[in-house]
Parts: sequence; structure tokens; C-alpha cells
Amino acid sequence: MSGWGLAISLFQVSLENTDEIHNIYSLSTINTTKIKPVEKRLLLELQNLDLVSEKMEGLTLGAKLPNRQTSLIFISDNNFNKLQTTQIHTFELKLESLLKKLLHLLPVRSSTS
Repeated sequence: MSGWGLAISLFQVSLENTDEIHNIYSLSTINTTKIKPVEKRLLLELQNLDLVSEKMEGLTLGAKLPNRQTSLIFISDNNFNKLQTTQIHTFELKLESLLKKLLHLLPVRSSTS
């Protein structure tokens, strides 16, 4: 629906190499420039797709697809309004396996004869 100004963005967040801050009572008492924050990466902006997306109210991982990738499902309801529709959008989520990720981290060694 145009004119609503809604933006739906999906981010991937990584906690790898971040600093633990759960034991810090107040961030105002420390030098926050020395804290390594989480990293986030934009994966999807629904408003850039050719979809009518009024508002999404649910997000879940779905069943495995025939190609063995996981599905990602967005859902919204019609709010009992004849001008709105219930929507279900399903996407393929390409997850890198832990083994594949670890193999990328291993140094590549060339062999000489």
C-alpha cells in the first residue's frame, strides 16, 4: 500500500568476536569506544520487491524446501478490514552449513611435487 511509509528490513546479526557486556551495570561508566559491538548486515528490504506489503506481523523459519534449503516465512493479517488482505510470503533462506563455514576458515596450503 502506498502512502503508509512502512519499511520492512531484515538483518543478519553476528555475535562473533563481540564483547560481553552483560556484567556491566551501566555503559555510561566505561569507555564504550573500546567495546566491539555486534555486526549486522542487511539481507532484505521487502519494499524493494514487487509485493504489496502492508505490514508484517510474523516471521518464522519454515519447512525445508525441495532443494534442502530452509524457508523463511513472513505473515500479516487483514485486520478484519475489507481493504486489506492476509499475506504469506515465503522465501528461500540460503544457510551456510557450519562445516562449510569452518572449511572457509582453514588456511589453504599448496602442495608441491
